[in-house]
Amino acid sequence: MIKEEILSWYKYSELASIYAYLQGNKSEGGKIVDINKGSLYLSDEGDAFIYKWGWYDHGCNVYRFEDYGETWAFTREELEE
Repeated sequence: MIKEEILSWYKYSELASIYAYLQGNKSEGGKIVDINKGSLYLSDEGDAFIYKWGWYDHGCNVYRFEDYGETWAFTREELEE
């Protein structure tokens, strides 16, 4: 998926979540979670989503656009393939 499509989803889509591997990828645990769109921040470089789950920036996950379909996706099915 290209950057422009991802940014368009972030700005305009009514989809409420992304799906991502809890531990980063399928081989490190395989559990898929859904992350509310409202909890995602766009990176300063504009090439990734940041999900902050800890206090004072101590805990966060980064979902790079280039990793779409491998570590995160718009649907659960895309990750399960």
